[in-house]
Amino acid sequence: MKKLFFVSNWKDLTHAWSGTPNGLYKALLKKIELQKIEAIVSLVKINKLQKLLSIFDNFMMNLFNAKKTGHIINKQDNPNEDPFFVFSESLSKHVGKTYCYQDLSVDYLLRLRMSQAPEAHFAVNSAIPTQNIKRKRKIANKFYQECAGIFTMSKWLKADLVENTGIPATKVHHVGGGCSIDVNKIDTSCKTGNKFLFVGKAWDRKNGDLVVNAFYSICASHPELNPKLYVVGPVEKPKSITDDKNVVFLGRLTHEELVQYYNMCDYFVMPSKFEAYGLVFAEALCFGLPCIGKNICAMPEFITDGLNGYLIKEDDTEELASAMIKLLCNGHDLVQFVQQNQMHYIEQYSWDSVADRIISVLRQDGFDLQKTSSECTDVCKIKDTAVIATLATN
Repeated sequence: MKKLFFVSNWKDLTHAWSGTPNGLYKALLKKIELQKIEAIVSLVKINKLQKLLSIFDNFMMNLFNAKKTGHIINKQDNPNEDPFFVFSESLSKHVGKTYCYQDLSVDYLLRLRMSQAPEAHFAVNSAIPTQNIKRKRKIANKFYQECAGIFTMSKWLKADLVENTGIPATKVHHVGGGCSIDVNKIDTSCKTGNKFLFVGKAWDRKNGDLVVNAFYSICASHPELNPKLYVVGPVEKPKSITDDKNVVFLGRLTHEELVQYYNMCDYFVMPSKFEAYGLVFAEALCFGLPCIGKNICAMPEFITDGLNGYLIKEDDTEELASAMIKLLCNGHDLVQFVQQNQMHYIEQYSWDSVADRIISVLRQDGFDLQKTSSECTDVCKIKDTAVIATLATN
């Protein structure tokens, strides 16, 4: 019987990557034996220039962390040849038994950069040198070729890895992403059919100005609909929000605070210019809100146009306003469909379901994973102190 090595690069899983590592860890912990490896890199003796680099150029830091994570994994004694679960492409002597969970690939980011697509700077900071992205892609592609498997959040990423990066389809597994929903906190009694919800910290990438402009257009052309828009995410109120009568700016909220607005609002709108996955769509559907997104990336995986929401094709105010008006005037059938399928969404987008899909793949690949025998697991904390200056010599 085998266990799974869960490699974490964060001290606090709860707040890392929107809670994704924590959600997966807790779900897997309930089902199979885990051994957690804390591959946390501490940086010391960093001069001002190197510190600026570490803050500014995350790709160089990722290169460094990937190497150090591989070094930490190599220290792990693994006589039973148990599998490893990682979140970044880390080369090690155990790479042949390593699985990686991802929402995006460096290969895609580089192709996006080279195509000079308008959304490229939303995917990766335009100030990061292309050569650094190429260096990381080289490591990533080597990992892809040698690893045991790749778990993807989206079907979109799986298709891209197979069709464009050239990874064998048998090695890429779509397992989805999850969100933690307490069904006891779902309450549809306050919905009135006229309230939209926008949730997004990255205002420009999430197309916040387009949403606000389309909303104001509706207010001007259809005041009788009495629409309301609730905006969550940005720290400061965006300049495009000029009317506080119909637009309620809420700033940053905790997830517990956000639940109130999922329950209060009727529709979710976030037609992002770039969205690798979009767990917020899953959350909105779980709370019974039809969604408006854009017909790119993984958004079509959440939204079936005309059934549980609408997909716009362009960053066009009139097109978005038209979709929002459809919901205000004739959204009953969509609301009914989403609410009738709420339990399906809650199950599909639960971390437990994601964990089940991951475990199924591991077992199909021949790993006889042991079921959890107790609530406690062996936690192996392997920390390493590294000096960023070693980048210059490697």
